[in-house]
Amino acid sequence: MSPISQLGSDHHHGQPISMVAAMGMNNPTNGIGSVRSASPSVGKQSLDGMYGNKPASPIPNGYAHVKPGSTGNLTADLIRDLKEKEAEVEALKKKEAWMRAALTKASRSGFVYAEEKDLGDNAGDDDVDGRKVAEMVINLKHLKARLQATVAEQSKHASERIEEAERVRSSAIQEASFYRAKLAALEASSESDVARLDRDRIAQLESQLAEVTSDQDGRDRKIKELSESLSLQTTLLEQAEARAEDASKRADMLSDAHTQEMKVQNSLRERQAILEASLRDHAEKNVEQTSHIEQIEADHMKVQAQLEELQLSRDQHVRALEQAMNATQTASQRAEEVDSQYQRATDEIKRLHADMAELKGDLEARNTEIEAYRGRVKDLENSWAKSRQEADAFRALTTGGLGELLDSHKDLRSDEDRAIRGHAEKVSALEAEISSFRDLLKETSRRAEDTQTELQKERHKVREVESESLSLRSQVVGLHAKLSTSAADVGRLRQELMTKDAELRKKSEEVSNIAVQLDTLRNYLAEHGIVEGQEIPEKYADNSASRVVELEEQLSGLKRLQERADRDLQRVVQQKREADVRIDTLNEELERMQHSAQSAADEAAETRALEAERKLEETETSYKARMQQLEEDYQLAVHYVKGTEKMMRKMKDELTKQKALNQTIQSELDRSASVEPTSSRIRGLNGRGTPSDEGNEILKNQLSDAQRQVQRLNGDNRELRSRIDTLEQDLARMRDNIIQSSRDLDERMVRIEELEQEVDTLQKSLTLARGGQDETMLEKLNNENSNLKRENDELSHKIGLLLEVEQPSFHRPISGISERRVSTSSSDGLVAFENELDDWSRQILNGRRPLNDFDPNPLGHERTRSR
Repeated sequence: MSPISQLGSDHHHGQPISMVAAMGMNNPTNGIGSVRSASPSVGKQSLDGMYGNKPASPIPNGYAHVKPGSTGNLTADLIRDLKEKEAEVEALKKKEAWMRAALTKASRSGFVYAEEKDLGDNAGDDDVDGRKVAEMVINLKHLKARLQATVAEQSKHASERIEEAERVRSSAIQEASFYRAKLAALEASSESDVARLDRDRIAQLESQLAEVTSDQDGRDRKIKELSESLSLQTTLLEQAEARAEDASKRADMLSDAHTQEMKVQNSLRERQAILEASLRDHAEKNVEQTSHIEQIEADHMKVQAQLEELQLSRDQHVRALEQAMNATQTASQRAEEVDSQYQRATDEIKRLHADMAELKGDLEARNTEIEAYRGRVKDLENSWAKSRQEADAFRALTTGGLGELLDSHKDLRSDEDRAIRGHAEKVSALEAEISSFRDLLKETSRRAEDTQTELQKERHKVREVESESLSLRSQVVGLHAKLSTSAADVGRLRQELMTKDAELRKKSEEVSNIAVQLDTLRNYLAEHGIVEGQEIPEKYADNSASRVVELEEQLSGLKRLQERADRDLQRVVQQKREADVRIDTLNEELERMQHSAQSAADEAAETRALEAERKLEETETSYKARMQQLEEDYQLAVHYVKGTEKMMRKMKDELTKQKALNQTIQSELDRSASVEPTSSRIRGLNGRGTPSDEGNEILKNQLSDAQRQVQRLNGDNRELRSRIDTLEQDLARMRDNIIQSSRDLDERMVRIEELEQEVDTLQKSLTLARGGQDETMLEKLNNENSNLKRENDELSHKIGLLLEVEQPSFHRPISGISERRVSTSSSDGLVAFENELDDWSRQILNGRRPLNDFDPNPLGHERTRSR
């Protein structure tokens, strides 16, 4: 129950009420409701209301049923706000319960939570719906925290208002009890009690006035210090705005540099794609050449076996050729003998034809001729024996000639053996080179495996860095939520400032109205003979005491705000230090990863032929993801820097307005202080000093609220400056990451060029090992062996034909009459065979070509054939 309500209830119990109390109840500026009403409607009071209205009830003073002042309006507003906040919290709790139910239903339907390792491996392939759900949960948590903070703040404001109302209520009760006692003494006509009460009141007020005066001086000094701090904060704000403009310019420059880097990156990606295609082609060619070398090795083994078989067949052909030469010599001797006999027989036949033409008619002559023929046959037999002797001599001569032929064949064979040994040495050199290539391939495979293991380790480290970057990103999201909360608080404070400004204007009007009423009351008291007494210092002390109490409360509130701001600042500084430590740790980890990658690249210089394609694809994917992330972070940082710049400008405008408002309030306080002594003297006469005190309390409350808002704005400015510094550090780190990515890409390009050179070198070596692009050594040896085999077959066929032709001559009858045409054909065949043998010898001895392309010149020595 309020004090006025208590007065009304006391009246119902039969106690009278004084005129001063009735005037206090009738004056709307004296009620407690005027202090607690959310929107008081105070107009200019008429003079009739100052001196009391005629009561309409039988009660002596007529004010028993005046509507008492209370704190109902403020409490109702506070309760309504609390109910709204509780409704919002309940709605959020229901939404959270719905989300939990949906997650439970999804898990029951078969969906499982991904493990940490799978989440690390598939961080870049997460589902879009999953990310949306995670963002929604995070936003709900932030909204819940913001609502809790808002409800706590509203509760705190409500408790402060309630405490202020209780304080005003206690002061009003004390003053009412004093005036009630004084009224009772006046009604009892006890002048001594009235004087004693006045003296006690004056002494108490004087002591309070001394304390309030000393406290007022200290508060004035503190206000001066706060004003200097406000000017310092203004200077710092201007500097922060200048830094924000510089940051915006740097952000624009970084945006241009990033665009150029993106163009260079795109060109490098295109070049990398071309190089990857060429590298794949070279790898395919290398595989083809390796398989071709293996085929050549198999063909070499096969040709080696065929060469041995051909050597054996060549030996058999040489032996058959010796036999054929023997038979040829024998046949040639027989042919010469038969030719000589044929010539003699031809001459004899001509002579006999002439004799027969002359001696046809004479039988005797025929008999004589027969006898002559018989003698001549005997001569032919003798000549046959002699021809046999000549044949033996010719056989010995042929044997010597064939020996020379065999010697020349052996020399030719030794030459062929030397050539074959040279080719064998070349083949052995090629085999050694192939074995070295195989060793190199094994070493390359081993190094490729080592590099693959190192690459897996680097991928694991990259995944860890990505997880840490995701955690940092979540922290950045939290900071963004705090920034939005701060922006909402700034908007709310701006609205409250506008409300306080309106209330201040209304209170100024009320103060002017009160001053007019006090002047009127002073004139009225002067007309009725009431003069100023010793109560002036008492009332002045009462006013000063209430003002001192109010200023102490304001100072304690300011101290609490300062302590809370210091705690927030220390917490933000600690968070900043932790973020700096984490950033330094991440930078060291990145440098270590880059150093290890560089050392691995140096060690794997010889293994890049097989791993380049796979490694380049993985590197391209990782760098694409990394560049996309950096681009998104950069765009987000630029957006927040611009938003921060706009917020700083708005806050600067609000700070300027706040300065003007503070100056206006200070001038009004000075003016009120100048008016205050006169009004206090008048109040001392009638014992009513409360309305002026309450007006000053309102102004001081507004001043304290404005100062709290200034402190809050300063804290927001400090927080924004720290966030701007954090964003600048993020931009610098992003720039360093982009530079490091460009360096890594340049190193990859250099490695690709080196791999291309190595592939070209291997291809040239393989071409040299093959001996040309068209025909290999083994193919040429195979062709040459096939030609030799074909020539041997032709010679064997010709020798067989000659033997078949000359075979019947060994069984002819020893007669010069029978079948002489056979001797003629045999002689022609021998002549043709001898010509073919001569041609073959010339082809072998004089017209030999080199066996392969490795012999630049034919065999230097020539052999002459013995005839």
